[in-house]
Amino acid sequence: MDSTGTPPDIATQPINKYFCALMNAIGVKAGPDGFPAVGGTNEVTHFGKYDDTRLFADESNPAAIKDPGEFKALRANS
Repeated sequence: MDSTGTPPDIATQPINKYFCALMNAIGVKAGPDGFPAVGGTNEVTHFGKYDDTRLFADESNPAAIKDPGEFKALRANS
């Protein structure tokens, strides 16, 4: 099993940012806190509990999104 998955030197970006980009692309809206919410009116900037692997390695760390938002490079040009 150690040889499965994407090598850690290639997969260096948090998946949260991809999920934010996907949700914004399909029209999901967020509440004032940036998390997806029914009836939200803002862009999604937060998803999940952590965006830094060093934080979720220790479950006693409080949930924290250190770099909110999506990858702007993935956004389609209008």
